[in-house]
Amino acid sequence: AFGDGAALALLRKTLDDAMQPAAERSRVLLALAAAQAPGYESLVARAFKDAPLRAAALRAMSALKGSVATRLILDTWGEFNAEEKAAALDTLCVRPTSARQWLEALAAGKVRAGELDAVHARQIFSLNDATANELLAAHWGRVQAADADKLALLEKYRALLAAPEPAPDVPRGREVFTRTCAICHQLFGAGAKIGPDLTGSDRQNRDYLLANIIDPSAVVPKDFQLLVVTLADGQTLSGLIAAQDAATLTLQTVAERRVLERKQIAHTETKPVSMMPEGLLNGLSDADVRSLFAFLMQQKP
Repeated sequence: AFGDGAALALLRKTLDDAMQPAAERSRVLLALAAAQAPGYESLVARAFKDAPLRAAALRAMSALKGSVATRLILDTWGEFNAEEKAAALDTLCVRPTSARQWLEALAAGKVRAGELDAVHARQIFSLNDATANELLAAHWGRVQAADADKLALLEKYRALLAAPEPAPDVPRGREVFTRTCAICHQLFGAGAKIGPDLTGSDRQNRDYLLANIIDPSAVVPKDFQLLVVTLADGQTLSGLIAAQDAATLTLQTVAERRVLERKQIAHTETKPVSMMPEGLLNGLSDADVRSLFAFLMQQKP
């Protein structure tokens, strides 16, 4: 992070060693891109062509300036797997221009609304770009629903969950949980430790689950309020403060834990909202919603 020449040389050696685990090489690639080490652009371009490193290369592209990375991502979108699409959105959603281009592709039918999850929709909304927000509302949905809309959603999902059909499928619910919830929450020891562990929560209370999913910002502990960080190079990041001192701020985003030098930061703003976004049920079928709640309400793993 501080440009130590010997450290950068060791990282490059690890990145070039095909015998090293892909996870370690990916971590190294992201570190080199974050530090904007000399020649990092060519390292990212080369890694993009290496299948085990492609997801990391897509995230590392957020450090690249200009429209070349955005055009490459959009032109190759149809070839990406689910992990790579999420990584690509991590990059596209940190700048207004690239976010608008993805949403324009959505409007043109080149990408699908279901490929944009609520986390990335919230990230786009945090860019405060009027055009992007208009496209988002028109082709995906509103990120922050009005109180009346939330009450309507609560009633809609109460009725759905009380209905006898479609029958819930718990293993399918586990898959939905892994895609939409486990990126931040743990349940029965599985998942990330960004948000609160759900294992001991009031999961047998269906209304409790619905209220927290539909209106996650109703009650927000200070430690889980969203911090929006604008960098000098134009990127906008959002997440939780993991650590900070006089020289650095460590931001925990959904995708990564990122160490930022204070001199990189142009502006920060704490939002009185939860890091957990609204709209998590958007794009899920009725069967997926019923299966997700059946899994969440299980008393044992």
